[in-house]
Amino acid sequence: MKPKPFVRQLQRVRKICLSLPETTEKLSHGEPTFFVNKRVFAMFSNNHHGDGHVAVWPAAPPGLQEALIEVSPNAGKRALRRRQIRMRTGR
Repeated sequence: MKPKPFVRQLQRVRKICLSLPETTEKLSHGEPTFFVNKRVFAMFSNNHHGDGHVAVWPAAPPGLQEALIEVSPNAGKRALRRRQIRMRTGR
């Protein structure tokens, strides 16, 4: 199996997330996902479902996703869950 690209970006996200207390990491939906007390707070997306993007999907408070889409409707797609936003990482 060919390794996925963008290892540097994943290492950076992993370092930030795992520096937070009680954080654990495991694969969820085939992507590295970060949890605190069994609740997801961030997911690293590396060409998820072939969308061509490398991104971090952090959890978001109610209403933030809609507000960001209203301000910049072409900036990205809605996340799978209503309480997530997607932020593209630098290449």
